[in-house]
Amino acid sequence: MKTIPLTQGKVAFVSDGDFECVNQFKWYANLSRNRWYAMRSVTLRSRKEARETGLPLTTSQLMHRFIMGLELGDPLEVDHIDREQTLDNRRSNLRVTLDQNQQNTSKQKNNTSGYKGVSWHKFSGKWRAQISHRDKLIHGGLFDCPVAAAAFYNWMALQFHDEFAVLNDLSNVTVADLGKKAQFAEMGVAA
Repeated sequence: MKTIPLTQGKVAFVSDGDFECVNQFKWYANLSRNRWYAMRSVTLRSRKEARETGLPLTTSQLMHRFIMGLELGDPLEVDHIDREQTLDNRRSNLRVTLDQNQQNTSKQKNNTSGYKGVSWHKFSGKWRAQISHRDKLIHGGLFDCPVAAAAFYNWMALQFHDEFAVLNDLSNVTVADLGKKAQFAEMGVAA
């Protein structure tokens, strides 16, 4: 493992075999969605051509996409297996995917339930479990409490996303959190 210096006092980690290729460029640290990423600026065309065509002069390239050999604009995604370690760009922490990158995300910031894949369904007055799979939204049902919806979301995530699933942490859930025993029956769990 080798390190690549970045701005902001950060460093990126790369596999030994990628060091020479990656180290020939200047890289900077960029904070996006509370995670740091290594990036570089890429010149696309001359200033004259950019001025004449109105197209951008430069663009940014993420180090992990560069390492995995993806061209600018390639629809494939590169996913950090350890999604917390986004400056770890060793090949052992990267995988190229077409569909799974969004599956490996945490709950959104505007989430009100406290659980990934769980939202309030105001028309029914219940909590809804839903998951996205292959660009389709799959509804998992309506539940009396958010914990039950989160448990069902976890089951759906394992079914649809397999190794890419990011599950809700239900390790501290109690029977009181789940409310009515009937809710357990809906989930196929004995209370």
